[in-house]
Amino acid sequence: MSAAQTPSKSKFQPIFDYIDDTKKEILAAVATKDDIKKLQDSVDSYAKQTKDYYQEVTVVIAKVNRMEAWIQSVSGKVGVKYEV
Repeated sequence: MSAAQTPSKSKFQPIFDYIDDTKKEILAAVATKDDIKKLQDSVDSYAKQTKDYYQEVTVVIAKVNRMEAWIQSVSGKVGVKYEV
């Protein structure tokens, strides 16, 4: 091909620049493996905290139920009426 038939780089440069800019924008918006790892760690930590909280609540409910049963038992023995 002669020089007259070869498209000049400057003719297509705006298109190349647009493609490069678009590629950079897309790459900036995409999460990296490190971003995903941090997010996964955060979710795992929150899930563990929630699980621990519910276990603690279950234990407290059991304690309250035992105490209420004891109060009802004692109130009957001492002659004090217990009302909920």
